[in-house]
Amino acid sequence: MVSAYRALSAAQAAISRATTLDEALQEGLKIILDSCKAEAGAIWYANRQEEGRLHPYFWVASSDLTSCSHEPGEGAVGRVYKTQTAERYLTFSAANDPATVADFGGIEITSMICVPFSSATEDLGVIQFVNKQAAVPLPTRKRTFAR
Repeated sequence: MVSAYRALSAAQAAISRATTLDEALQEGLKIILDSCKAEAGAIWYANRQEEGRLHPYFWVASSDLTSCSHEPGEGAVGRVYKTQTAERYLTFSAANDPATVADFGGIEITSMICVPFSSATEDLGVIQFVNKQAAVPLPTRKRTFAR
Protein backbone atom coordinates (compact mmCIF):
# COMPACT_ATOMS: atom_id res chain seq x y z
CA MET A 1 0.00 0.00 0.00
CA VAL A 2 2.83 2.38 0.84
CA SER A 3 4.53 1.74 -2.51
CA ALA A 4 1.28 2.46 -4.37
CA TYR A 5 0.92 5.73 -2.46
CA ARG A 6 4.51 6.69 -3.27
CA ALA A 7 3.98 5.91 -6.96
CA LEU A 8 0.79 7.97 -7.07
CA SER A 9 2.47 10.85 -5.25
CA ALA A 10 5.43 10.76 -7.66
CA ALA A 11 3.11 10.64 -10.68
CA GLN A 12 1.04 13.53 -9.30
CA ALA A 13 4.20 15.60 -8.73
CA ALA A 14 5.50 14.90 -12.24
CA ILE A 15 2.15 15.77 -13.79
CA SER A 16 1.93 19.02 -11.84
CA ARG A 17 5.42 20.05 -13.04
CA ALA A 18 4.61 19.31 -16.68
CA THR A 19 3.97 22.24 -18.99
CA THR A 20 2.00 20.24 -21.60
CA LEU A 21 -0.41 17.32 -21.57
CA ASP A 22 2.05 15.29 -23.65
CA GLU A 23 4.81 15.85 -21.11
CA ALA A 24 2.47 14.94 -18.25
CA LEU A 25 1.44 11.67 -19.91
CA GLN A 26 4.99 10.70 -20.81
CA GLU A 27 6.37 11.42 -17.33
CA GLY A 28 3.40 9.66 -15.73
CA LEU A 29 4.05 6.55 -17.86
CA LYS A 30 7.71 6.50 -16.86
CA ILE A 31 6.81 6.63 -13.16
CA ILE A 32 4.18 3.91 -13.53
CA LEU A 33 6.65 1.65 -15.36
CA ASP A 34 9.25 2.26 -12.69
CA SER A 35 6.84 1.51 -9.85
CA CYS A 36 5.59 -1.64 -11.63
CA LYS A 37 9.17 -2.67 -12.42
CA ALA A 38 8.27 -3.18 -16.10
CA GLU A 39 10.90 -3.15 -18.83
CA ALA A 40 8.73 -1.39 -21.41
CA GLY A 41 5.29 0.07 -21.86
CA ALA A 42 3.04 1.96 -24.21
CA ILE A 43 -0.14 4.01 -24.23
CA TRP A 44 -2.16 3.13 -27.33
CA TYR A 45 -4.99 5.42 -28.48
CA ALA A 46 -7.88 4.65 -30.79
CA ASN A 47 -7.95 6.89 -33.86
CA ARG A 48 -11.59 7.70 -34.66
CA GLN A 49 -10.73 8.70 -38.25
CA GLU A 50 -9.44 5.16 -38.83
CA GLU A 51 -12.40 3.31 -37.30
CA GLY A 52 -10.64 2.88 -33.95
CA ARG A 53 -7.27 1.66 -35.24
CA LEU A 54 -4.86 1.79 -32.29
CA HIS A 55 -1.61 3.75 -32.51
CA PRO A 56 1.09 4.22 -29.88
CA TYR A 57 0.75 7.65 -28.27
CA PHE A 58 3.67 7.32 -25.84
CA TRP A 59 6.02 4.49 -25.12
CA VAL A 60 9.07 3.67 -23.07
CA ALA A 61 10.96 0.92 -24.87
CA SER A 62 14.22 0.21 -26.62
CA SER A 63 12.34 -0.15 -29.93
CA ASP A 64 10.56 2.56 -31.94
CA LEU A 65 6.80 1.95 -32.06
CA THR A 66 6.02 4.85 -34.43
CA SER A 67 5.01 2.63 -37.35
CA CYS A 68 3.03 0.12 -35.24
CA SER A 69 -0.75 -0.02 -35.18
CA HIS A 70 -3.53 -2.53 -34.52
CA GLU A 71 -7.09 -2.99 -35.65
CA PRO A 72 -9.58 -3.50 -32.81
CA GLY A 73 -9.38 -7.24 -32.06
CA GLU A 74 -5.86 -7.67 -33.50
CA GLY A 75 -3.19 -8.88 -31.06
CA ALA A 76 -3.44 -8.38 -27.31
CA VAL A 77 -3.71 -4.58 -27.60
CA GLY A 78 -6.55 -4.75 -30.13
CA ARG A 79 -8.32 -7.55 -28.27
CA VAL A 80 -8.23 -5.65 -24.96
CA TYR A 81 -9.55 -2.52 -26.66
CA LYS A 82 -12.36 -4.40 -28.41
CA THR A 83 -13.47 -6.35 -25.31
CA GLN A 84 -12.61 -3.65 -22.72
CA THR A 85 -11.24 -6.45 -20.54
CA ALA A 86 -7.69 -6.45 -19.15
CA GLU A 87 -5.38 -9.34 -20.06
CA ARG A 88 -2.39 -10.56 -18.06
CA TYR A 89 0.23 -13.00 -19.30
CA LEU A 90 2.59 -14.18 -16.60
CA THR A 91 4.21 -16.49 -19.13
CA PHE A 92 4.03 -14.95 -22.58
CA SER A 93 3.99 -17.12 -25.70
CA ALA A 94 5.20 -15.42 -28.87
CA ALA A 95 3.21 -17.92 -30.95
CA ASN A 96 -0.03 -16.69 -29.36
CA ASP A 97 0.61 -13.00 -30.06
CA PRO A 98 3.01 -12.31 -32.94
CA ALA A 99 1.68 -8.71 -33.17
CA THR A 100 3.19 -7.84 -29.77
CA VAL A 101 6.48 -9.52 -30.68
CA ALA A 102 6.62 -7.42 -33.86
CA ASP A 103 5.84 -4.22 -31.92
CA PHE A 104 8.65 -4.72 -29.43
CA GLY A 105 11.19 -6.21 -31.85
CA GLY A 106 14.50 -6.77 -30.11
CA ILE A 107 12.95 -7.38 -26.69
CA GLU A 108 12.34 -10.97 -25.63
CA ILE A 109 8.85 -10.76 -24.12
CA THR A 110 8.31 -12.96 -21.08
CA SER A 111 5.24 -11.33 -19.50
CA MET A 112 2.68 -8.65 -20.36
CA ILE A 113 -0.33 -6.78 -19.00
CA CYS A 114 -2.78 -4.80 -21.15
CA VAL A 115 -5.44 -2.61 -19.52
CA PRO A 116 -8.17 -0.68 -21.37
CA PHE A 117 -8.88 2.95 -20.54
CA SER A 118 -11.87 5.11 -21.35
CA SER A 119 -13.60 8.37 -20.56
CA ALA A 120 -17.13 8.60 -19.23
CA THR A 121 -18.48 8.50 -22.78
CA GLU A 122 -16.07 6.54 -24.98
CA ASP A 123 -13.36 3.89 -25.09
CA LEU A 124 -10.01 5.62 -25.64
CA GLY A 125 -7.25 3.03 -25.81
CA VAL A 126 -5.00 0.58 -23.97
CA ILE A 127 -2.06 0.80 -21.59
CA GLN A 128 0.44 -2.00 -22.11
CA PHE A 129 3.23 -3.12 -19.74
CA VAL A 130 5.87 -5.60 -20.90
CA ASN A 131 8.28 -7.75 -18.87
CA LYS A 132 7.98 -7.24 -15.16
CA GLN A 133 11.52 -7.25 -13.88
CA ALA A 134 12.51 -9.72 -11.20
CA ALA A 135 11.64 -8.58 -7.71
CA VAL A 136 14.44 -7.45 -5.48
CA PRO A 137 14.92 -10.13 -2.80
CA LEU A 138 14.17 -9.15 0.76
CA PRO A 139 17.17 -8.82 3.06
CA THR A 140 17.94 -11.98 4.98
CA ARG A 141 19.54 -10.37 8.03
CA LYS A 142 17.42 -9.76 11.11
CA ARG A 143 16.11 -6.27 11.73
CA THR A 144 15.33 -4.61 15.03
CA PHE A 145 12.40 -2.23 15.14
CA ALA A 146 11.76 0.36 17.85
CA ARG A 147 8.38 0.47 19.51
